[in-house]
Amino acid sequence: MTLYFAYGANMDPVHMAERCPAAQHLGVASLPGHGFGIAAGGYGMVRPDAGMTVRGVLWRLTPADVAALDDFEGVESGFYRKDFTKVEDRNGAVIDAMIYRPADESPGRAAPGYLERIIEVCRELGFPPEYTAGLEAQRVSQGSDLSL
Repeated sequence: MTLYFAYGANMDPVHMAERCPAAQHLGVASLPGHGFGIAAGGYGMVRPDAGMTVRGVLWRLTPADVAALDDFEGVESGFYRKDFTKVEDRNGAVIDAMIYRPADESPGRAAPGYLERIIEVCRELGFPPEYTAGLEAQRVSQGSDLSL
């Protein structure tokens, strides 16, 4: 079993149920000392930022789930790569978890609908309003159209 910290599209329990039916949702988690951004490919990335915390979801994955996510994240083609980092679970325990990082971490513009769905999921999961407001500010600064 692999512990996985999702901070973007894979926070969505509906999409994860489709991609990884055996995945177990372990609750919200956070990655302190990092900020959320959009990479050149149009999707999420985490980057070191001492004053920030990235919110996300911790999942327990089977090997088949990891293979499905590798495919979804484009690991074989080099779009994203797997990494491991320390995250805090909802009780504050520090856990080693897998994350996906974009191969090209230069800043980019969000793919259509990407930030909008993440914002919606953050609200559904009850993330702190200031975190959701930060994502909303990124969406506005990128000129994204909130059409949910």
